[in-house]
Amino acid sequence: MNFIKRNRAHFIAPAVVMLILMVIFAVKHVYPFGDVNVGYYDMTVQYIPLYTHTHDFLHGNAPMLFDWYNGAGSDFTVNDIVYGFSPMNLFFLFVSRDGILNAMTFFLLIKLMLCSFTMSLYLKKVRSADDITNIALSVFYAFCGYNLQYYMNIFFLDIVILFPLLMLSLDRLLRSGKPLCYTAAAAAMIMVNFYLSVMAFVFLIFYCFGHMLFIQTDPKERRRISAQLGLFTVLALVISAFIVLPPLLKLTVSPRADYINQSFVDMLTSRKGDYDPHKQFMLLGTELGIAALIFSIFLAKKNKKPVPKETWLGIYLMGILLIPVISEGSNILWHMGSYAHFPYRFGYIFAFVSADIFAGFCSGLKDDIPAAKPASAKAEKAIRYGSVFTRAGAVIILIVMCLLIKNAGITDLDTYSIYIFALAAAVISTVLAMAVFSRKQLGIYASAAVLLQSLICGYGLLAPGTGDAFNNVGGDLRNSLDIEHDNLSRIHQLHNCLFPNYGILTGTPSLGDWTLGISREYFDETANLGYTTDYTIAYDVGGTGFSDALLNVKKIFQYVETDSRLYTYSQEMKGYRFYDCNYTLPFGILTGKDFTEVSYGKNDTPFTYQNRLYKALSGDDDDLFTVYRFKDHITAEDSEMVTNVMFPFTYTAEFEITEPSVLYLYEKDSINVLMQININGKPACIPYGSELKNNTFPRADENGTVYIGDSDSGKVTISVISSTEASESFYIGALSTEKLGRLCDIYKDGSHAENVKAEGYKLTMNVPDPQGRYVFIPVEYNSNWRAEVNGKKTDVISVMNGAFMAVKLGSEDADITLKFVPVTHFISLVISIVGLVMLVLILLLIRKGHDPAKAKTFGTAAYICFSAAAAGLLLLLCIAPTIGYIVSFFI
Repeated sequence: MNFIKRNRAHFIAPAVVMLILMVIFAVKHVYPFGDVNVGYYDMTVQYIPLYTHTHDFLHGNAPMLFDWYNGAGSDFTVNDIVYGFSPMNLFFLFVSRDGILNAMTFFLLIKLMLCSFTMSLYLKKVRSADDITNIALSVFYAFCGYNLQYYMNIFFLDIVILFPLLMLSLDRLLRSGKPLCYTAAAAAMIMVNFYLSVMAFVFLIFYCFGHMLFIQTDPKERRRISAQLGLFTVLALVISAFIVLPPLLKLTVSPRADYINQSFVDMLTSRKGDYDPHKQFMLLGTELGIAALIFSIFLAKKNKKPVPKETWLGIYLMGILLIPVISEGSNILWHMGSYAHFPYRFGYIFAFVSADIFAGFCSGLKDDIPAAKPASAKAEKAIRYGSVFTRAGAVIILIVMCLLIKNAGITDLDTYSIYIFALAAAVISTVLAMAVFSRKQLGIYASAAVLLQSLICGYGLLAPGTGDAFNNVGGDLRNSLDIEHDNLSRIHQLHNCLFPNYGILTGTPSLGDWTLGISREYFDETANLGYTTDYTIAYDVGGTGFSDALLNVKKIFQYVETDSRLYTYSQEMKGYRFYDCNYTLPFGILTGKDFTEVSYGKNDTPFTYQNRLYKALSGDDDDLFTVYRFKDHITAEDSEMVTNVMFPFTYTAEFEITEPSVLYLYEKDSINVLMQININGKPACIPYGSELKNNTFPRADENGTVYIGDSDSGKVTISVISSTEASESFYIGALSTEKLGRLCDIYKDGSHAENVKAEGYKLTMNVPDPQGRYVFIPVEYNSNWRAEVNGKKTDVISVMNGAFMAVKLGSEDADITLKFVPVTHFISLVISIVGLVMLVLILLLIRKGHDPAKAKTFGTAAYICFSAAAAGLLLLLCIAPTIGYIVSFFI
C-alpha cells in the first residue's frame, strides 16, 4: 500500500490518459463505441499491413524476414526490424488478424498511457515533482503536438515512450557515473528505431554539452562525462548491431537512399517548407516551459540575483529546438537531408524539455507562497483575471482550429497556422499565473490547461474519419478468391483502386510494395516495365499483358467492367470485379543466355524494352508492340474535345493498326504533363480510386503505362487535350495479342519448371531436360538467396537490370532449391555478442576500481573529441542554417 501511495502519480497519469481517450472515442464514435477507426493516412496503407505481417510471423504463419505477398517476393529485414521488433508488438499475439484495424484503438491507448508512465517516472526521480504537477506534465507529454499529429505513424510512439527513460538514465550517468542503465536505454532506443534515434542522440550531445557549459564546471567531471558518454554510447551501438546493421545495409540499396535531392547550399538557405504549420504545432503546450524561462529571468532581475544556471541551460536547449521550427534548412539537416510530409520527427523532445523546465521551476517554489506576489490585492486580482481570460482566448482558438480539422487530420495545412495565436495567448496566461499562483495552485492551473488542451486537440486530430482505405479488403478475400494459393500466383489492379500494400493484408501475392524493403533495382525495373512508381512506392498499376505474363500475374481486378481480349471475367467480391488473365507464362520458364543479358536502354520505352525481352524468349524477329510516337501522327491541332484552363492544348492523331491489338499509352514526362484522352470519339476510361468515369492521365500514383482499350485492324483516332504542348515523349503501344498468344503456347507444354513450391524461406522446383538453359525466376533478386541444383551449390544470377533472378542449369533433369539466408544477421549477431562481452568486462573493471573513463589521457581525448563534435553539430544544424535563413531574404 505504501508503495502505491508513494508512486501514485505513475498510476494516475496513465489512467487520466485512458479516460481522456475514452471520452474522445465515445464522442467521435470510434471503435469500440462505433464503427469509426483511428487509422488513416500512413497507418492504414502502410503500417497496418506491415503489422499484419508481424501478426503472421508471431503466429507462425509467415517467415519473419521475408514476405511473398509484396514486391514479387521481398526481403522484409528492414520492415520487421523497424516495425516488428519492438516489444510493443507482442500486442499482436492477442489480436485476430482481421481485427488489427480496430485493435489500433487499443494499441494507441496503450502507447499513450506508456508515454505518460515513463514521463512520470522521470519527473519523480529527477525533478521530485509533486503529484499534481507530475500528473499534469505526464499527460501533456502523452498528448503533445507530436503524438497527436503523427500518431498514425504509430511506431514513432515507441521512441516517445523510451526517451524519458533514456534521459533518466543519462541523468544518473551525469550525477553518479553509473553507466549500465544508460547503456541499456541507449541500446533499446537504437534497436527500436535507429532513424529516429539519430535525432535523439544529436539532442543528447547538445544536452550534455550544455550541461558541461552551464552546470558542470569541474574539468575532471567534464572529462569523465565525455569519456563515459562516448564509450557507452558506442557500446550501445555495438550491442544493437544485430538489429541495426542488417536494415541499415539494406536501406543503402533501396529507393529510400535516393531522396536527398538538394545541394547543401540550398538546404542552408531553405526559408519555407511545405509543412511549416505542422512544425509550429509541435509547440503545443510548450508555453509551460517557455513561460517558466521568462519568469525565471524576471524573478532574477526583480530580486537582483544572477539568472540561475538551470535557466540558461533551458534557454539554450529551447533555442536549439526552436531553430528547426523557424529555419527549414535546420529542419532538413536534422532529418539528414530529406523527409516526406512529417517535418519535425523529434518534436516530442520539445514537449519533454518544456515539461522538464516547468517541473524544475515548480519544484523550487513553496507550496503556499507565490513566486512574485504583486504589490497590491487589486493588482493580484487583475493578474489572476488576466491569466484566466488569456487562457480562455487560447482555448477558444484551439477549439476553432480543431473543429476545422476534425475531419481532415494533418492534411489541412492552412488551419494549423492558427495555432501560433493560441500559443502566444497561452504563454502570456502562464507567465501571469506564475506571478500569483503558489506551487499547488500552479499545478492545478497546469492540470486544467493540459486537460482542456488534450480533450480539444485530441478531438480535432485523433480518428479524423477521412475514409477507410481498406475498402473492405481483408484476409477473407484470399479464401474467397478463385486462384492458386501458392505464394507465387499474383494479382494486380488494372487501374488504381487500392493502396500498394494490399497484398500483405489479403495474403495474396502482388507486384506492389510500399515498405522499406524493395531494392532500387526492383523499383527501377518495375518502372521500366511500365508499372507505376512514386516516391519510394512501387505500385502494381500499369504494366502490359506481356509484363504481367512474364511476372506470373494470373488475375487483375478493378471497380469497373472491363471488356478486353486480354481478360475473362471471373468473379465479383466486395465491389471489385476480378478477371482471369488469358495470356500467362508458367513460373520458371527456360531461357537462353540472350534473355539474361537484356537490359533497359537509355532510349527505351516500356514498349521497346518489352519487344527485346519478347524476341529473346520467342526467337521471333518481329516486334510484339508496334510503337507510335504521338507527335509524329498528329493530323490536326484540334479535336472534338473542349479545352479549358487546365487543358489548353488539343491534338488529334491517327494510327494504322495492322492486327488485333491492345492499346497502351505511355508518357515519359509524367511530372509535367496532364492529359485527357478520347479514342475514336469516346473517352478512354482510366478509373482512379472512386473516380470511375475518370479519363485524366497520369495521376500521382498512376504514372506508368495505362491500358486504354482494344483495337481491331484499321484506323484508330486518338484525341488529346493536354496541360502542355504536344510532348516529345508521349507514346502509344499496340500489343499484338496473336504474337503474345503464340509466345504463351511455346511454354505451355514444356520448357518450364514443374512442382514449383514457395514456402517460408524456400523456393523449390523441378526442371526436366533443361538443355543447358537458364531458369528465369520472377522473384526479386537479393544477394541472400542461395541455390542448389541436384544438391550442388550454384550461383544465383541477377537479370533484368538486377531486379529478378535466374539459375544456370546443365543438361540433366534438375531439382532446384533456393533458400533465403539472411547472412548479415549472423555476422551482426556476432558483433552484438562481442559488444555485450566488452560491456561486462568494462563493468567488472569499474567494480574493481579501474574505471577507464577516469584515466586522464582517455578523458582528455574524449573531452576534446566530444567538444569538437558538439561544436560541429551546433555549427551545422543551428548556426549555419540560421545564417542561411537570414541570407535567404536577400537572395
